[in-house]
Amino acid sequence: GLIGFVVAPIFSRVPVVFIPTSTFVRRPTVWLKTIHERRGTITFAPNFAFALSTRSIQDRHMEGWDLSCLRVAGCGAEPISAAVMRAFADKFARVGLEANSIMPAYGMAEATLAVTFGQWGQPLHVDRVSSAALKAGRAEPQDTEGSVEVVACGRALSGFSVEVRDEHGAVAPPRTVGEIWVRGPSVAAGYYGDAE
Repeated sequence: GLIGFVVAPIFSRVPVVFIPTSTFVRRPTVWLKTIHERRGTITFAPNFAFALSTRSIQDRHMEGWDLSCLRVAGCGAEPISAAVMRAFADKFARVGLEANSIMPAYGMAEATLAVTFGQWGQPLHVDRVSSAALKAGRAEPQDTEGSVEVVACGRALSGFSVEVRDEHGAVAPPRTVGEIWVRGPSVAAGYYGDAE
């Protein structure tokens, strides 16, 4: 948030509206109402914000809203639920939200923000995998009972490489669960005061 919604907007002279988390949690309507009133085009939030808004905001709250201005509704910072994203898109479609504005992303503080982004204007991409196989370390495709939806977070940004490694540090074969290793121009060399 510091880089994406404070530093970058100052550098590019883009107006930004900040909503304190505590205000949003008490009144989830404030987020989307602000987008409507200010004609916001880009917003980012974690999965919980999309879920809370979908659950809490009633039809009466949305009277007069127009969310057709919103080009990107980015989701990151925690695991992304495909069901939550679909429910959010479905609920707010009646006030102009385009389903293809939902953009999953993957980032981390150590990369000074983003690592991957979904493609703008594209539908949510979901991989259905076997729940049992996933627990065993494999992401085997399965589109039946007992499957889990995994949301794709797009492609690596320019200059970044993203690999999944096994417990020995070797590059893991496709559809193997492992540790995500990231290399890129904004990845920090280490932690301040903690070289190890």
